[in-house]
Amino acid sequence: MKTRRLLNPKLLSIIVEKVHEENLPVEINEGENKDGLIDVLFVYPDSFHPAFDPLMDNIFNETFGPLEGGVEL
Repeated sequence: MKTRRLLNPKLLSIIVEKVHEENLPVEINEGENKDGLIDVLFVYPDSFHPAFDPLMDNIFNETFGPLEGGVEL
């Protein structure tokens, strides 16, 4: 599967570190820098898809914490 996201450099570096530390089956291809965000293409096996979004959500929450005044879904 392929997923494209715009990420800030801090979040991207933490994702890259996590993928390497845990030897996850995710290929990370960095593209253009757009207004301080990096266009990133993630490529991973279909079997990893159910784990991909929760992984991204967890890394985001660990990096930035809950947003003030936000509502957890």
